[in-house]
Amino acid sequence: MDELPAQDPGPTPSASPQVGIFSVIDGALHLEGTPVREAEDYGDFNTHPNGHLAWWPRLVTRLNPLRLLSYDDDPRGRVNYAKPEGRSQPSLDRCLLHPRHLVPSMLQRLHLVDQAVAMLTDEHDQCAICNPDSVPDVI
Repeated sequence: MDELPAQDPGPTPSASPQVGIFSVIDGALHLEGTPVREAEDYGDFNTHPNGHLAWWPRLVTRLNPLRLLSYDDDPRGRVNYAKPEGRSQPSLDRCLLHPRHLVPSMLQRLHLVDQAVAMLTDEHDQCAICNPDSVPDVI
């Protein structure tokens, strides 16, 4: 009797692509995301409802860091969905382009690996090192 090869069950549905915000603290990626279909409308974009400033107290409480942190000390970014272009637009601190593992990890965790993506850098989301005008919150 001949054995028949197992049938391919077909593609496995992937998780829904997300928009969100993220910070990299001591080399670790921390993010908060929202599925694109549930994201807030913001003109030509779908965006995560929270900003870094609102998210920061919850994140710091969860991390319980050994040093005092300000939300703008560390590299951060945001991922929006550009409706006219039909693609996600991660906008991040330029220093996050160098540790090559961080961007793929962010794309994977927001379920964007197989999506159209246009990577941008953003002067608004700069860490204290990249921002020449940064003033420490704690003196």
